[in-house]
Amino acid sequence: MSKIVPKVWGEEHWLVNREYCGKRLLLKEGFRCSRHFHKIKHETFYLLSGRVLLELGEETMLLEPGAVVEITPGAVHRFTGLAASEIIEFSTHHMDEDSYRETESGTVPPAEWAALCKRYR
Repeated sequence: MSKIVPKVWGEEHWLVNREYCGKRLLLKEGFRCSRHFHKIKHETFYLLSGRVLLELGEETMLLEPGAVVEITPGAVHRFTGLAASEIIEFSTHHMDEDSYRETESGTVPPAEWAALCKRYR
């Protein structure tokens, strides 16, 4: 099963979604996904290219190419594209009803973007 899912922040290229799931995520610079968690889904992300700010619980970390991050069920997380980025996602089966969103996806507000650029670029 292969499909492309447009997102506000970029797009997901679904490679497979059986008992396991594989996706290629394209994250646009200056955009972020929703702050969310999954009750069931267990994810591992590999940053192929770009620069990404990851919020994981109360921790914030800068991801650069080659970074690998595991996100366990229940962990609240959000990605912000500091540059156009390509992320590979490996996870258990994806179900839309297992995504619990605390915020919406979208562009980073201008004042926050300026502060992020000053700190991380």
